[in-house]
Amino acid sequence: MNELIATCREHRVAVSFRQWGKDKFNPDRGEGRDLNMPFNVREHDLGIVCIHESAHSVLAGHFKMPSSVHVSENSNGSPDLDGERLFQGSCTIFSDGDAHQWSIIGLAGTVAEQVAYEEDVVGFEIFEALEVGDLELSALDQALAGQYSPEDVEECLALVRQHWSVILARAESPCPRGDRPSRDGSRPTSR
Repeated sequence: MNELIATCREHRVAVSFRQWGKDKFNPDRGEGRDLNMPFNVREHDLGIVCIHESAHSVLAGHFKMPSSVHVSENSNGSPDLDGERLFQGSCTIFSDGDAHQWSIIGLAGTVAEQVAYEEDVVGFEIFEALEVGDLELSALDQALAGQYSPEDVEECLALVRQHWSVILARAESPCPRGDRPSRDGSRPTSR
């Protein structure tokens, strides 16, 4: 078991859950998880938000852009699977990049979530799900991603897989965070 710890509103919330990549929590399909194990929405939401924001941060680092991640409880969150997540996060990026880099970084959180749910997910499936509305980017992630292409999603997926162990390590660290922040030209992403 891994301990996933995040600092949330001045207190630490620690949750145990099985290692991502072996036993995954997937509320939509119920695939990949022990159906005898009670599904804990709180644990799932914290884990997936940490993975989402860590992916933004790690891929920003791939492009040599320092970043910082913050995860907190969502006061509007609901344990109902159709409601808002119980946790929310943000990744602030303290550098400027070109449109292509921003597109990859904007897609990174949602792509990483799909890898967490289904290890062998295909980029075109993610692209199609985004196009038909089965998956959605947050408004800020969409603004960063801009007019992305299937090739952008494929590239993002390849980078997420290349950096997967770092994304997981950062998601599992106490209060996930990116590289040392600076004060020059920040551009936040959040979910």
